[in-house]
Amino acid sequence: MAGCGKSEDTKKDTLTVAFRNEPANMDPTGSSSLTAFCIQFQNFDRLVINNGDGTFSPSLAKEWEQIDPLTYRFYLQEGVKFHDGSEMTAEDVVYTIARAEKSSFSSSFFGYFNGEACQAVDDYTVDIVTYEPFAPFLTYLSSSRGSIVPKAYIEEVGDEAFGRNPVGTGAYKFDSWTSGDNITMVKNEDYWNKDKNVACNKIINRFVTDTSARAIEIESGSVDVSLHVAGNDAARLETTDGVTTQIGPSYSTTYLRFDIVNNDIFADVNIRKALRAAIDMKTIVETVWGNGGEFAQSYYSPVLLGWKDVCSNDYDEEAAKQYLAEAVANGFDTSKTYTIYCNGDSLETNAIQAFMSQWKKVLGLNFEMNIMDNATLTSKLNEGTGEIPFVVSSTNAAAGDPDHGLFVYKGTSCTTHNDPALFNLISEAAAEFDVEKRITLYGQVQDMLHDGCYTIPIVNTNAIYGLNAAVQGLKTDPGYVPDFTSVYFE
Repeated sequence: MAGCGKSEDTKKDTLTVAFRNEPANMDPTGSSSLTAFCIQFQNFDRLVINNGDGTFSPSLAKEWEQIDPLTYRFYLQEGVKFHDGSEMTAEDVVYTIARAEKSSFSSSFFGYFNGEACQAVDDYTVDIVTYEPFAPFLTYLSSSRGSIVPKAYIEEVGDEAFGRNPVGTGAYKFDSWTSGDNITMVKNEDYWNKDKNVACNKIINRFVTDTSARAIEIESGSVDVSLHVAGNDAARLETTDGVTTQIGPSYSTTYLRFDIVNNDIFADVNIRKALRAAIDMKTIVETVWGNGGEFAQSYYSPVLLGWKDVCSNDYDEEAAKQYLAEAVANGFDTSKTYTIYCNGDSLETNAIQAFMSQWKKVLGLNFEMNIMDNATLTSKLNEGTGEIPFVVSSTNAAAGDPDHGLFVYKGTSCTTHNDPALFNLISEAAAEFDVEKRITLYGQVQDMLHDGCYTIPIVNTNAIYGLNAAVQGLKTDPGYVPDFTSVYFE
């Protein structure tokens, strides 16, 4: 089969992709959904492209330079048009950065950026300014959060309308949104980057929430790509005619998270360390996730800069009992039943059942599981009321930098700890441009996180895709945000 839309012998010019959920909107600063991030890569462009090896390539910015420790100057491509026909200029870039800094969804990325200080030097030159030296500067600009948006269009229609009918400069234009089913993009025939081979004429982004159903969709040929395939489904897909799989490491870490800022139930570090030491995490991960993930040995993914093993020796039942005795001496009540919250993910609930069994066996502690829908759980966590003191959560450092992997331990709304020294060390690491010094600092951060036991790492999940065997050109992305714009059919 020839490339999409390039052969008169085939009508296969549409790529259909199955995602695990439906985003609330398509605004780059309006959602935390990985589905949204992926589709935004079809609809928008960014100033630079992250090559994944510490280097960056031009995109909407043809070149750039650092003016001073806080300022980068970008020289933009000329004649780039948004999908509504308006020209992209430096004013749109300034507007994008200022808007991203203020959004609660993107402030973990762009809180370092000083939107008010950014300025358009002329129509095609823009200065972007940070509040302090910030090493992941280009990494964050290359993420979906850095997608350049049209100032005039958003000011005309408003944020909500923009989120449901997005306009970008990307290789594909928004076509339709069928709630509960799909978002469809069509090829942008006037795409500015003529060097890019945009193969397919249409991408249908389908929402298939059930994990098993996504595997069945790829087996039946109803979709061409299925993302977030479970490890046990991957093994079956590998033996299915006409189907292939791609498996690679990801930036994602799943962990048990304590709120010790707004709730004092687990405020004593001894009870947190007792719960950690009682878990045979390696065995549980191998049993539950199989080849879908690896036992987490630190607080962010081993794919990221500066990772070090600090958790391999945590399982120690005798130490767990000693920690519990210290916690009891400090007032912890072993007669109560405690709650662990989660969003109902089947793999996570299986792991929780194993955790609760070991806590009962080793420590004599009783736990119950409370399953909430993801939107409700996220809302309650963000409110910071302390209603969720113990939860299964995950971090996907999609930007590809350890600073993003550590976002749950920093910021004014942090609930995992209130240690000024840890806040300062994370900020110091983000401000360090020397790679070796930065690695040393992140090693110290991980040691402090282990000593404080603010979270208990569980698993570094793998990125697993199921593919129609004819699909070519798709790279496994550690951030679960693959680029579909260059995918074609063989």
